[in-house]
Formats: sequence, structure tokens, C-alpha cells
Amino acid sequence: MQCPKCGAELPPDSLYCEKCGEDIHIVPDYDPVSENEFRPDLKKLGEQIRSSRQEFREEEKEKRVQRNQVRGLKMFLLILAGLLILLTGLSAVIFYRMDSPSYQLQQAEKYRMLGEYGRAAEYYQRTMELMGETPDLLEDLAEMLFLQNKTAAYEDALYKILDCPETDQAQRSRAWDGLISLLVKRGSFQEICDLLLESGDESLKEKYFQYLAPEPKLELEPGTYEQMQSLRIFWEGEGEVYYTMNGSEPGPQSRKYTVPIVLDYGTTTVKACFVNQYGVKSPVAEGEYVVNRPGEASR
Repeated sequence: MQCPKCGAELPPDSLYCEKCGEDIHIVPDYDPVSENEFRPDLKKLGEQIRSSRQEFREEEKEKRVQRNQVRGLKMFLLILAGLLILLTGLSAVIFYRMDSPSYQLQQAEKYRMLGEYGRAAEYYQRTMELMGETPDLLEDLAEMLFLQNKTAAYEDALYKILDCPETDQAQRSRAWDGLISLLVKRGSFQEICDLLLESGDESLKEKYFQYLAPEPKLELEPGTYEQMQSLRIFWEGEGEVYYTMNGSEPGPQSRKYTVPIVLDYGTTTVKACFVNQYGVKSPVAEGEYVVNRPGEASR
């Protein structure tokens, strides 16, 4: 190291020159030329640093966007999976309920208690679709239909009860009561009579006897007689008996029976029918009578 003033050699770390006394500057003097040469490099370095930071920020931003997209996709897939599981579970419950007779019956009873007879009828019908028609279910359905004034469907349910092999006597009796009442309101008395006759049930005929039109009875046996005869006609029930004596078909337009019929000489064909109080006509009773005059040969 040399003294900048006299050029004498100086020991290391000297603070002044021992020869001339000049102060020794440890820090070099400021050199504007060197600074000017160095400044562009610093500026370039700063720009590179800023550019690197900007690229870093953009990379980080892009990474955050990608991470958010992945996170959103995962969330969407989780939600979708949850919905699929929920829908599968709901579908299983729905199909179970649709195919469960006990559930259908519970629903029918619930809506019956709530007074929603239409909904109750639908569930009773669905129950029977699953487990078949039974008298108990048919009775419940008939009641719901009756309460809705669905006459045709109600009548159909009553006929099904009567046709069901499992129907007991009490259920059969209730079904007949409902059916007869319905037909009476409709004025279908001939249908009532026909149904009672077709049933072959004597107890039923006795119960609803007023709707029957039994055939009248001719007291006198058909045949040949040697003197004039008196013919009486008997019948059962409320109504009138009409008759003819010329073989024509009797009806309300014919003579009404009030007193015994006198059978005069010759051949007489008597036909008689009973018409009950509801206008239902009975089968025709018929008899042919031959009364000979005195001295005529008997046939």
C-alpha cells in the first residue's frame, strides 16, 4: 500500500503516512464515472427482479386458479354423488311403498280417517292390485265410493262382494242391503225381483219378499167338469191380480181379480198374473177348464 501523496510505502492498515503525515482513506473516494457505468447494470437487474416477481405472481395466481378449479370439481363430484345416493334411496323407498300392501293399506286408513275418501279409495284399489280382492277390502272400498256418491263404482263393488267365494254371511247380508237400497232409489224393482229369484237364497227372498212377484195360484185344478164351476185365485204380497179368460196374456190392462171367476159351459182358458206394489209382474198361471152341458158326453 502506498501513500497517495508522497508515494511512500505504508504498512498494512495504516491510518496516516509516517513520511508526509497524509491521512489514509480506507473507503475509496466516490467515483461518479464508475457509478454511471454500474447504474445500467443495477437497473437491468431490478427489471429482471421485477419481471421474475411478476412471473412468480402470475404462476402463483394460475396455480391458485387451478387449485380452485380442482377443489370446485371435487366439490361438484361429491355433491353429485350425494344426490345420486339420495335419489337411489328415495327411489328404493318409493318402489318399496308402491309394492308394499301394508303401506298402501296404512295410507288408505289414514286418508279414510282424514275424510279424504277419494285418496282412500285409490289406496284400497292399489292394495287389492297387490294382494287380490278380499271381502274386507271390497267393503272398505265400497264405503269410500258410497261416500263420494260414485254410484256405478259402488254398485260394481257390491256385486264383487256377492261374487267373492270368501264372503261370509254377514258381509253378504250387508252387500245385499246396500244393493237393494241402491236399486230401490233407482226404481229398478224388476231387477231386484230377478236378482232375488236368481240367488236361490230362501232367507234372502223372505227378507225382501215385498219386492218379489210370486206366481198366483189357481185353486181349481185344470180339467173337465160336469157343471159350472167357481174359480178362486190366491196370491202373496201387496199388489193386484189380473186375468183373462180367452187365452190372451194378462196384465194391468186386463180385468182385475176381485171375486171368484164363474166358469160357464164350454172351454175356458184362464191366465192370471200378480203385479206387486212396485209394478213388477209375476210369471203367468194358466189353466184350461171344460164344463159340459147336461147330457153332453164327457171329454
